[in-house]
Amino acid sequence: MRDLCMLDYHTIHNGMLAAFAERWHPETSSFHLPHGEITIILDDVACLLHLPIRGTLFHHDRITKEEAQEMLIAELGADPNDALEEVQRIRGAHVRFSFLQRQYVAQLIAAHREQALRCYFLYLIGAQLFVDTSSSYIDIVYLTYLSDITHIHEYNWGATTLLVRGEVPTYTEVMSRASAFTPLRGNQVSDPYRSSLDRMAAEDIKYY
Repeated sequence: MRDLCMLDYHTIHNGMLAAFAERWHPETSSFHLPHGEITIILDDVACLLHLPIRGTLFHHDRITKEEAQEMLIAELGADPNDALEEVQRIRGAHVRFSFLQRQYVAQLIAAHREQALRCYFLYLIGAQLFVDTSSSYIDIVYLTYLSDITHIHEYNWGATTLLVRGEVPTYTEVMSRASAFTPLRGNQVSDPYRSSLDRMAAEDIKYY
């Protein structure tokens, strides 16, 4: 997760993204370029995103709003009423980035390190890896893989990311919007707790 924290889509040229999207052929999962075809492979994911491409594959089913509420309470330390309001507002087992930001700050103030880290990691997963057309929320089911943060590195994040990012035209459309809201990175919002996060990163994130 340490390298993932350093990703910043503000440095990507939108024209270049559009050019690649126009040349993407989903039926062959490859880019058709003047000099031939190029396919994204696991080695590319490992090289560019520094994600593990070996390990336990993701395996989860859809969860209900009730289960999502329970996970927000148990894993992120959310207030039961706030968790209920969130799943009802979003109309599904999802959580908004804005909710994660507020919860992250609250848990950081309360010195609940692991819950703050889960908020941060779930945000990274939603904003950097599994970006969807909303670019504003992430499926709560991914908390399944953050329950024990010491085992995060044992999952095959690279393979799952490659499958999700196969939808290149959709992904590139929302990439710039997803990168515009990065409260935990401090790009757009002044974060008085950034120094605390930096200390946490130095002590913990390097192991994940």
